[in-house]
Amino acid sequence: MSNRNFYILIILIANLIFGCRKSVTNNNTYFKVIQTNSSFAGLKTIQLTNGSYVIVMNEVTNRNRCFLITINENGQELWRKDLGDDFNMVTDIQPLPNSNFVVSSIDDSSQMELGINAFSASGQSIWRDSYVPNTDSFLIQSVKLGVTSNTIHLISTLSNDYYKKENKIINIKYSLDGMPISKSTIATDTTTIYTSFQIIALNDQINITGYFRNHTYDSGYKLNDYYYGSFLMNYNEIGHLNWMNKMGYQDNNQNLQFFLGESLCVDKSQNLIQAGILSTVDKNTNIPRLYNLRLLESGGFYRQNTGDVMVVKLNGATGDTINYQIFSLLNLSQRVEVNNTSDNGCILIATDNKYLYNSYYPSKATLIKLDQNLNQQWQTTLNTPYPVAPFSVFQTPNGGYMIFSMVQSFNKTQDLAIFRTDARGNL
Repeated sequence: MSNRNFYILIILIANLIFGCRKSVTNNNTYFKVIQTNSSFAGLKTIQLTNGSYVIVMNEVTNRNRCFLITINENGQELWRKDLGDDFNMVTDIQPLPNSNFVVSSIDDSSQMELGINAFSASGQSIWRDSYVPNTDSFLIQSVKLGVTSNTIHLISTLSNDYYKKENKIINIKYSLDGMPISKSTIATDTTTIYTSFQIIALNDQINITGYFRNHTYDSGYKLNDYYYGSFLMNYNEIGHLNWMNKMGYQDNNQNLQFFLGESLCVDKSQNLIQAGILSTVDKNTNIPRLYNLRLLESGGFYRQNTGDVMVVKLNGATGDTINYQIFSLLNLSQRVEVNNTSDNGCILIATDNKYLYNSYYPSKATLIKLDQNLNQQWQTTLNTPYPVAPFSVFQTPNGGYMIFSMVQSFNKTQDLAIFRTDARGNL
């Protein structure tokens, strides 16, 4: 080969390489793994008004460690904050005005102390408060946050499951600068235990989605019956309950299925979109085949049975059902998250991972785009080199999607994976 031909070949190869890089950059797609150096489970991601994302991570093997990671649109880590001994387990995170944010926590050693802490966009603590419910022998089932235009609501579901006396939902309300305003009980029930998964504000009304368990006991406190279902409740700023929906599902063969409504968002028309998993119910006991739901509070999940994905659209003012759809995926789902999109539709991310912390059970994530009537527009499976378990999805300004996931990487730790796809979910 002559020197001239050799130089031409080098130029062609260089153009090919840099042309491919430019193509990847223009598509704005990537898959990155951020090391955590331990087995951490991602709980939730929020997007701040400055365009950055804050992710909450709780350690799986040691429930006394948690930290925050903030990244930008390009997947670059901006800062990381180890919450150390100040937090036992973070349970929720919500954005505040001016790119601040607030997190809730629980003392998991005693299940009796609630915590709330506001941070700046750079991770500096702004204010903090804690609260121990003044109740006898109650256990905290869940702790979540709701943020309106003027107030922050720290909402906890409590159960007195040992003495079988009472279950309740309490609300501790704060101003945006951390001043306590009021403490109230939203609901009290002797036969129903509530566990909330997500809270979202709409027109200064608080909407809570989760699951409930109805039970009755005889005089000797022996359990007689169980019934599970999903709930969605709406109440106003002063704690008045406006409406509550309790939902289950029966298929065409009249088989009862348990609906675990675990994710909630608001579309552009101010309707609520609730997404969850359908799980077959054991006909002999009327109990769905899933267990250890406490892990959902720490960001993990471990379910015995799998199911289809159900999405429900409801009127944001009245709670009336507008429409619903059920999607049977090739791989039965274990968890689903929903978020709104700019075209008044929504985006779903579902995972089939059954045993998250065991690499012998690989998982796949499915991205589903729905229009405003909940009709499927497209569906794609994310092919990744490691088992993944997504927990948050956002639409990016260019129409693509940011996906945050736990990943079992080569060093056997639970790390953080970040995807950015194109407008059709392709990496």
